[in-house]
Amino acid sequence: MGKIYRRQSQGYRHDCSHEYQLLEVDMSGRPCGKKAALSTKGYFAKQRNRRGRQEGYVVATWYEEIVVKRIYEGTTQLNRALRLLVEAAESCLELDEARRKRTILRVDSGGGSVEDINWALERGYRIHMKDYSGSRTTQLAKSVQRWFTDPADPTRQFGWVTAETSAYVRPVRRIAVRCQKENGQWGIGVIVSNLEPQDVLWLTGQDCPEESLDSQVLLAYVRFYDQRGGGIEIEINQDKQGLNTTKRNKKRFPAQQILTQLEALAHNTLIWARFVAGRPLPTNFSLRFETLGSGCPSSQWGGGIRSTSVPASPHP
Repeated sequence: MGKIYRRQSQGYRHDCSHEYQLLEVDMSGRPCGKKAALSTKGYFAKQRNRRGRQEGYVVATWYEEIVVKRIYEGTTQLNRALRLLVEAAESCLELDEARRKRTILRVDSGGGSVEDINWALERGYRIHMKDYSGSRTTQLAKSVQRWFTDPADPTRQFGWVTAETSAYVRPVRRIAVRCQKENGQWGIGVIVSNLEPQDVLWLTGQDCPEESLDSQVLLAYVRFYDQRGGGIEIEINQDKQGLNTTKRNKKRFPAQQILTQLEALAHNTLIWARFVAGRPLPTNFSLRFETLGSGCPSSQWGGGIRSTSVPASPHP
């Protein structure tokens, strides 16, 4: 699968010397029967006491390509799988030290432990992650000297964390974000990033003046994290809907691994077909798998998945 990806993909050919590569890492639950290999009780959205497996993804966001897709037991969360997934992506993309320095890892709080962040920093990556510890973020938010209100959401505020720290092996910036709940209390998160202000301004499509307002820079850091919802989360949801991945499982683990890789190939084939055609596909265009009696997959074109245009790669 790695050879196919390197031969066909845009992500592998990305010019890191010219612009940042953006990789997003996430996990998604895949319910299945209790007799299936690695099937355990775990977290499955809106399904209590459900058994299944977990799928780990690494997506090349600028190109909407799945670089890595792996299957894990149902209790595995991102804090246990992050390094394995990133290392697999390194191998697939052949990321040397120079290319890692021009690669951004954007990850939610599941991969935002101090240990995982330091591991990524030591590997040379640019990081844009959410802090894992809820208790720590609450304490860090107390050090914010000035809160700014999100112009698009009056219930959300953000500000610089001013508390000093020696926890990280490289300098980072930390941004506290709080959202007011219906009961009046605040839900708090902290973004940890080693991107420079001019980087996030460019990555969010804004001009980079010599002197930018604090509120403008802070909003850029927050918005760049928000864009996860339009990146890897959409790719996972579209696969579940268009490829019907949650309805197709194999009892044996080797068979499930093969199925998982075929699904990633189906996803990427759709993306590559759109790129070759030079135009977005119709909104009702998708690739579906039908499993033959012999166990061999065949592809056919059908409807049901929403296609999005490939985002323009920003130049930092």
